[in-house]
Amino acid sequence: MKTSEIILRLVALILLGSYLLAKHRQRVRNWPVKDFPDLPARPLEAALQARVQQIREDYSAELHSPRHAGNRRANLIARAGRTLRCLDYFRDREAEHEHQSRPS
Repeated sequence: MKTSEIILRLVALILLGSYLLAKHRQRVRNWPVKDFPDLPARPLEAALQARVQQIREDYSAELHSPRHAGNRRANLIARAGRTLRCLDYFRDREAEHEHQSRPS
């Protein structure tokens, strides 16, 4: 590429960038400013406000102790068991086992 071609492309890039920046500023300047009146609190906000105030007054009461590693392992094993029971293979076996163990 020749030097003149590079300069021409840079000038085109600068002009395009300037145009886009000017259009963006124009849009930002013309955005409508909405003045929201004080709206009444929604039920969820009212419920949360009381909770937030309680936490602000005594935040240490809301701190939770860390879980023990043993509970995590037990929970993981229980979750794995529930997941396995949901598989079709084991569901069919449980139904088959129940059918065989019923007194006729």
